[in-house]
Amino acid sequence: MSTFKPEDSELNYRFFEEDLNTKEKLLAYLEEIYTKEASEKFVQDKFNSKSIIETAGKLARVDADAGSQLFWKDAAVVSSTKPNEQTNVTYT
Repeated sequence: MSTFKPEDSELNYRFFEEDLNTKEKLLAYLEEIYTKEASEKFVQDKFNSKSIIETAGKLARVDADAGSQLFWKDAAVVSSTKPNEQTNVTYT
């Protein structure tokens, strides 16, 4: 999956897949579960924070989720607790 860096950004982005690559498609998808108002607010919040941008008529998102999978084999457990029979584990 290729990434790009907009001229006015220090972040790398990658385009959404074809099924969600426009604002209209993303809103239609979200509105299958959420209200129109909640969907519009979510998308606007993402645009305001620049975690989603539109370029050349297509949506792109910050390329921020590859590291956790790439380095999972190097993870080490820092702590493990079991409050209320629910296990909480912290990794580095």
